Amino acid sequence: MKFCIEPLTSTDLIEVEELAKDFWGTDEGGYRRVSKNEIPNIIPETLRKKLYGAMIMGQQTTDGKVCLVVNCIRPDWNDNAIDQNPFGIIVYTSGASTQGVYIQHGNWHERSIPLTAELKRIITSTSLGDYYPLKNEPHNSSGPLSDLSRTSHEGAFNTIINYLVTGAST
Repeated sequence: MKFCIEPLTSTDLIEVEELAKDFWGTDEGGYRRVSKNEIPNIIPETLRKKLYGAMIMGQQTTDGKVCLVVNCIRPDWNDNAIDQNPFGIIVYTSGASTQGVYIQHGNWHERSIPLTAELKRIITSTSLGDYYPLKNEPHNSSGPLSDLSRTSHEGAFNTIINYLVTGAST
């Protein structure tokens, strides 16, 4: 597992702070699935071009900051798999951190799933790939974080937040 620190521009910080507003004052936290065209610009264009969607997740902590994760979903044609590259950042009441972190080659359960022939066809020939859920993912496009219990999104969220809060990899 590799953690990559990503500095953010002032424009990125504004976007992160706007995204965090959805999660202020929610004890439970939440998620929102987004299509390729809705992926935030904090994700570099070179990566956005490879993605077919993302799950934006956030939760306010007891000390008032928001932990924000954009779990990027992309086909890995070389490994014949659907892979996840989450980006995470802490947003304080005074503003966002000036850098976030990506995880490459994570080790949580079902971070990478086989890319079936049917899914390959859907992704390459239709826009339905934008909305194709991962295994065990809820069918709702948004909801409380508890909906993501025991999914690979929960693994991505917990892994990146643990790193951001403690600086330790799991």
